Amino acid sequence: QKGGGTARHGNRRAPIFVGGGKAHGPRVRDFDPSLNKKIRALGLKNRVRLTGLRPQEEVRALMQGCLFFAAAPRAETFGMALAEALACGKAVLATRTGAIPELVIDGVNGLLAEPKDVDSLAAKMRRLAEDTPLRRRLESRATESAERFRWRRIAEEYLRLY
Repeated sequence: QKGGGTARHGNRRAPIFVGGGKAHGPRVRDFDPSLNKKIRALGLKNRVRLTGLRPQEEVRALMQGCLFFAAAPRAETFGMALAEALACGKAVLATRTGAIPELVIDGVNGLLAEPKDVDSLAAKMRRLAEDTPLRRRLESRATESAERFRWRRIAEEYLRLY
């Protein structure tokens, strides 16, 4: 499944949004049914919101409103959602797979964990939720680091090369 954010922020527990879905289907029902079972079993039914794919404006609003962005793919070719989160100025937690380390620089604009290392992911989520100075420092570099992936910059680079 695609990313979302989580936090224990002050005395309230923030919602967790999960986007995407089975084969990136546009409807919430496109999620693997076992995900709903896990959410209920963990007592998170009132906190987790399965959004499915959303229009770009809504995605931007969700990202801008979240505390941080987290994605834990086992394999990823580029990580467009991560680039979008960085462009929105969010600290990112992701797994060290595929091209993700080119987007997310550990300790600079986000944190990286090894794929399938659930304990490390959970610890880093807690750290991002609770360590405001760290999160702010990562956020301060997020937008800047996403600039190199803007279409205008990519087109200029192609023109320069060819």
